Amino acid sequence: MELDDIFQKARVHVFNIGKFKRGASVFIPGIGIIVGKSFKADKNLLRHEFGHYLQFKKWGAWKFFRHVAKDSFLSCWRSQRKKYVWYRHCDTWTEWSANLLAWDYFGRPDDWNTCVYPLKVNKTRHGASFPAKLKHLEEELPKV
Repeated sequence: MELDDIFQKARVHVFNIGKFKRGASVFIPGIGIIVGKSFKADKNLLRHEFGHYLQFKKWGAWKFFRHVAKDSFLSCWRSQRKKYVWYRHCDTWTEWSANLLAWDYFGRPDDWNTCVYPLKVNKTRHGASFPAKLKHLEEELPKV
């Protein structure tokens, strides 16, 4: 099956400037997944971004924009700052929960790259736990 067929629910668009050339990616509801040219066939990255689509579908627009998108953007920004060299964007609740939803959606593939796209993380890491008011969403996630 072609990647375009798999990701038709969240169309893949190439935006080959700036950080997208170096691996940045984003899911934007109503638009789709945006990646750089070198990453348009990166199955692992696309599955991760599709996980954000699944968050949007599962939790709705309000929770997605108010919490997921906002926290994910701030986490990404923080991970690129020199004073936060210890910070890992992939360990935050917005990212590992997107991974978990996508991993389950795609049939729990054996080739899932858990080093780059973790399914569970040490909850003591900064940003790894769901915010208190969203804890109930964590309980709805698939179990590893």
